[in-house]
Amino acid sequence: MSERQSFGLTDTFINDMKNSFKFLSLIILFIACKDKYINQTNVDVLDNFKIEKLLSPSVDSLGSWVSLAHVKGRKFVASDQYGKIYWLNIPSIGSKDSVQVEALSLGNLGKAQGLLWAHNSLYVMMSDQKTENSGLYRLTDTDNDGVLDAIHFLKQLNGWGEHGPHGVQLGPDDLIYVIAGNHTDLPEEYTAVTNTTWKEDRLFEPMKDPNGHAQDRTAPGGWIARTDSLGSFWEIYSSGYRNAYDIAFNEDGELFTFDSDMEWDLGLPWYRPVRVCHVTAGSEFGWRTGSGKWPAYYPDNLPGILAIGQGSPTGVVAAKNGGFPAPFNSGLFVCDWSFGTMYHISLEAKGASYEAQSSEFLSGIPLPLTDLTFGDDGAMYFTTGGRKLESGLYRVWHDALNQNLDKTELQEPKQIRKLLETYQDTQVIPDTDFIWTQLGSEDRYIRFSARIALENQGVDKWAGLMTKETPVQQKIEYALAVARSENQSLQFELFNLLKEIDLPLHDDDTQLKIIRAQGLLCIRNSTLQRAELETQWGPVFPSENQYLNEEIAFFFTDSQNPIWLEKTMNLWSQVSEEDLKILISDSLAARSDMYGQTVMNMRKRRPKSYKIALTDALSRYQYGWTLAFQNEYFTGFNSLWDREGGYSYRGYLLKILERALSHVEVTNKIVFEEISGASIGRYGQSLLADLPVPEGPGRNWSIEDVVNLMQTNSHKSNHINGAKMFEAALCQSCHMIQGKGSAIGPELTQLATRFSIKDMAQAIIEPSAEISDQYMLTLILLNNGDQLVGKITDQANDTLSLMINPLMPTNLTKIPIADIKNKRAATQSQMFPALLNRLNEQEVFDLMTYLLTAGNAENE
Repeated sequence: MSERQSFGLTDTFINDMKNSFKFLSLIILFIACKDKYINQTNVDVLDNFKIEKLLSPSVDSLGSWVSLAHVKGRKFVASDQYGKIYWLNIPSIGSKDSVQVEALSLGNLGKAQGLLWAHNSLYVMMSDQKTENSGLYRLTDTDNDGVLDAIHFLKQLNGWGEHGPHGVQLGPDDLIYVIAGNHTDLPEEYTAVTNTTWKEDRLFEPMKDPNGHAQDRTAPGGWIARTDSLGSFWEIYSSGYRNAYDIAFNEDGELFTFDSDMEWDLGLPWYRPVRVCHVTAGSEFGWRTGSGKWPAYYPDNLPGILAIGQGSPTGVVAAKNGGFPAPFNSGLFVCDWSFGTMYHISLEAKGASYEAQSSEFLSGIPLPLTDLTFGDDGAMYFTTGGRKLESGLYRVWHDALNQNLDKTELQEPKQIRKLLETYQDTQVIPDTDFIWTQLGSEDRYIRFSARIALENQGVDKWAGLMTKETPVQQKIEYALAVARSENQSLQFELFNLLKEIDLPLHDDDTQLKIIRAQGLLCIRNSTLQRAELETQWGPVFPSENQYLNEEIAFFFTDSQNPIWLEKTMNLWSQVSEEDLKILISDSLAARSDMYGQTVMNMRKRRPKSYKIALTDALSRYQYGWTLAFQNEYFTGFNSLWDREGGYSYRGYLLKILERALSHVEVTNKIVFEEISGASIGRYGQSLLADLPVPEGPGRNWSIEDVVNLMQTNSHKSNHINGAKMFEAALCQSCHMIQGKGSAIGPELTQLATRFSIKDMAQAIIEPSAEISDQYMLTLILLNNGDQLVGKITDQANDTLSLMINPLMPTNLTKIPIADIKNKRAATQSQMFPALLNRLNEQEVFDLMTYLLTAGNAENE
């Protein structure tokens, strides 16, 4: 596609459109400001800050906004998630004027999840279900008349939706930085700051999500790339994210993002909370599908600098861009969509990176935050919306605006890291002694940058420096680099050098790095044998360190020496309750209808993630089992079902259990299945037998009918009958409320905190109008012309498992992959439409009230 073409538009068409652009391109809407000033908003903000709601886009038929950028002066630009891009002219603080909104009609551009004004151009990151349209666009004014008149498609990106292409930001180097979620393929024709031999790099194939999420996604996961103003090159700058939405550069010119968790993994050993990440050149953050996520202690990835807990990260902005007083004029502001909370992130230099702390800046119920920016007036502007929820545009300011922040001087560790980053460029002649020395630095970020430089320049250049006397830290980092190379002779050499380390002389942190380096060498070179390391690791197992115990237990699952299973069983039997420090508070959890209740339930019935990790490891042992050990293992397994976790918690436990049962003699399998509680895991969902029957008579309920019924309030609610209708309308067969029901669909306890009555009615009557990526079905076209629609729950090498009926989630259809012609996202929801049509007015009123009160009669 040429620079001047987009969506099939030819140069001639664009030129014709340009000539009449001033007359036809924009529809100017004048929209009165509503709900102005803090006492009329639903937002709680810190003292001495003021807030006003400037606009309600969804009320004014402008869509649900998910991206926002400042242009200049009072001009901004915003985009609907599923529709148009809008120019905004926002009146000054205190003005009684209205916001002016102009719909951009150049081409069919819209659906932008990232917007940036730079180089006198508008950059648009479009995320379209028609992935041939997804990617980065540049809109320019070719005749300098103040009107954008040309579209340049800089890069097509194969991804869309809520895990597709996202934010766009201008870097201090004048390059354009973009971020994409883990369902976005790498761009065609790219280079990379780091070694591009991305692999899963775990000792075992990961268990893939039992509910089908991200099963076909592989390393490197989500990524950040940079390009110039014309998109003439694309360089992968960082990778290993799940689904970070936005990026920002702080006052030091350092890059940051806010990455998401996988809430379905709550309670499992590999769960990673939402976290702020310091993004350095060539960095890797270890997202892998399913159970394959890298722990933060792996030295070949970087940790987040701050774990916040649970949430759905969206917009990020640097505080330096605003005019707030200290401490809010430095650090970052980050948005959480699920829990309606904006945090201020304070950053304090620590070596070559930062130490971070978070504090709530503002919150609301509902307040689905999507994006934010600062204007020239020093005020903050932010949007709410997404998934067609009610949308808003807000302004926040402080009386002490326009307090400028002096740029800080880079401290020596950061200067060292920055210098190492220059050596990551293969065109730069490296200082080999300097890089080698920094491999042994006490600073993790310096070591990481030195290793990336060494990998890019070629590991063989340093081979002569490695001896038995080389400090352990340098051996570890060099071993990681060598493992990721193709130099097998060096891999053997490093394997033998690491094997000679006397482990009791080193602390737990160093031992964790050693076993990771040894594991990576074995993963990348299958001729290396873990069994050769049993003598080295035997004296330090078990350890007092939980993570070291987990790593060692997994490392020797193939051993024929029964001592490893015996030691692991002894550890497993001693695991006690765990302190769930990563969980957000109940008061914060109550702000979300998505999985706030799951968090609160987990606090009451805490899962034992450490025990689950050891349970997983034990399920892989083939040698050392006795009947006594098996009886203890499967009896103890039963206790795991009674714990509360995320949506995929039970599904993963079933995968572990099935693997463990595969090692059991056939004559004992039925007994161990029974004592393990396998039936609880397989058939714990609500069944359809003996459901209450509505009295009726029903009717063809519309959204307007339900809204009018609830607003007139002409009926007295009956909580008991509402609970019955929750079952009769099949809600409980797929949803949970107050811990009762099934987890096929979203948890509904906090539904009323985010959805209006109209939103709720639409979700019930027209479930296909808005479908979250997590619950989206797949349309499969077979070679014989047949079509199947369902939820992919598993995808092995040659077979795909499809759940066609959500009311029978264990009844799966197996499809040979060779029989599949293609597959794509389905447009219908797995939820049945018209579920209210059997209910009469009183029954609908009782059901809606039951949902609005979260199934609690005391709330009526």
